[in-house]
Amino acid sequence: MIARRPAILLTAAILLALCVLASLFVGSSRIPADQVAHYLLHPDASNVSYNINVLRVQRTIIGVLVGTALAVAGAVMQAVTRNPLAEPGLLGVNAGASLGIVLGTAALGVLPVPGQLLLAAGGALNATALVQVIGMIGGSTSSPVRLVLIGVAFSAFAGAVIRGVVLTMPNLFRTFIDWEVGSLTRADIPLLPMTLLVALGTGAALLLAGALDNIALGDDVAAALGTRVGLVRGLSLVV
Repeated sequence: MIARRPAILLTAAILLALCVLASLFVGSSRIPADQVAHYLLHPDASNVSYNINVLRVQRTIIGVLVGTALAVAGAVMQAVTRNPLAEPGLLGVNAGASLGIVLGTAALGVLPVPGQLLLAAGGALNATALVQVIGMIGGSTSSPVRLVLIGVAFSAFAGAVIRGVVLTMPNLFRTFIDWEVGSLTRADIPLLPMTLLVALGTGAALLLAGALDNIALGDDVAAALGTRVGLVRGLSLVV
């Protein structure tokens, strides 16, 4: 498997490059490939140039960032729970983010994208901390099975609260739907903060990779190898 890793990484990099090119050269507007290449190298004030250099480039960057974030988050969750099917929604992270958006919007009104990002991050972090704390009740560390069960229960509770609030405040419906569905073509998404956040989370995950490999072998084995299981699991959930 170790010998095959470079080939897998190279194949993934080639596929990513092809997807990036497809995102730049293919869109709802049919623009010949030579024109796309021309406007990428020589942008101007025309609508065609805007379509390529703003809409298509932005959706490509956001798509790569979102894909990176989802992949890293999924890998971390799988290591923490020792479950190959685990993903952030399983531990209440997604539900916490949505709950933060709904409650924050209900209290503060519709905020711009940076404000929504802060609400979502705060809700996700609080949900993660709550799941972790409840999972540690009765023991020094939380088991993967207990974390999953608590995460599923919290997601169900958060979903009920979200729907209750949205039903009582119809003006929230559009904001919540926009958040739930998402879009890669919104021009109001701040790319620099988003890039920094994804880079920070990815870098932190890489620093924890060795400890996560140990935890994937089991808590007892990880502890015997010198890994502080509780601390690493908590930091991983924050990441």
